[in-house]
Amino acid sequence: MESRQLISSTTSLPSTSINSTEKQSSHTNSSISTNKSSFVVLNNNTDRALTHDEKGTRAECYWAMATIHLGFSYASSKNIPELFTLMFPDSKIAADYAMKHRKLSYVISHGTGHFFIRELVKDVNKAPSYSLLFDETTIVGVRKQLDLHI
Repeated sequence: MESRQLISSTTSLPSTSINSTEKQSSHTNSSISTNKSSFVVLNNNTDRALTHDEKGTRAECYWAMATIHLGFSYASSKNIPELFTLMFPDSKIAADYAMKHRKLSYVISHGTGHFFIRELVKDVNKAPSYSLLFDETTIVGVRKQLDLHI
């Protein structure tokens, strides 16, 4: 069985900063600072070439991780397959890309959910103490919420 990991790093991407003196004078000047390093790193311990389907799956995973990292809504993926096809007309992967908002939701929740649950368990095991907070609303239509603060 091959060992492959998709890792999202904590490297910061473009951010906006506002100068405090300009903020007080009602004029804001945004400066964009960019970091050229990637926020997604693929650790691939095999030397074999990827199949077309695997490359497509990898592209979908990259988009899912970018959506999470950049805080995009699921709805922002509604027309992404068509956009990628227009942007990269010579790419077979872009032509076959088929992940819209519903599939994106499943990839994020079922594909990355297990990873983040394991990370949460590691944090809980390392913590000297933690508390569970439970939202006890009396409104029938409101879902209960379990917050874990470490």
